[in-house]
Amino acid sequence: MKYLFWNTHKNDDINDVLSELIIENNISMVLLAEYAANADELINKLAARDIDMLQYGSCSERIKMFGRIENIQYRMDSDHAVIRIINDKDILCCIHLNSKIYSDHEEIREIHMDQIIKDIQNVERELQSENTIVVGDFNINPYDASLINARYFHGIPIYEEAKKNRE
Repeated sequence: MKYLFWNTHKNDDINDVLSELIIENNISMVLLAEYAANADELINKLAARDIDMLQYGSCSERIKMFGRIENIQYRMDSDHAVIRIINDKDILCCIHLNSKIYSDHEEIREIHMDQIIKDIQNVERELQSENTIVVGDFNINPYDASLINARYFHGIPIYEEAKKNRE
């Protein structure tokens, strides 16, 4: 399964590029922040090329989801994140935090991240699964403490390190 996340930055003329990207890369799930284009137009462009894609409803205004997967279960929507269960076992969380340029104080951002992490952990406990994918626009630099700190996402911003086996 291939995922595509993109902050389209309210570009209402992005569907041609999106549809080509989806087709060329055989994308299964598309997650878009700040998507302002016509969703029906995107779905029709894909259908014209024999790609059946659904728009998943009940998402945040800031995040739109499309995909080829039929077994998607709603878990949580907020202004900053959505959580879905894919095929009864995998957890997908898409995040779109406010930009530091326009918004929150760092304390508010940390409150949002704490809540998102708690929501993910609750779903992981419920499903007894750690098959969790977190994607999105964190609006944070890759080495900010909010991404690499164990209290938050404990992310590793180096692909080669992230894919190493645990010892």
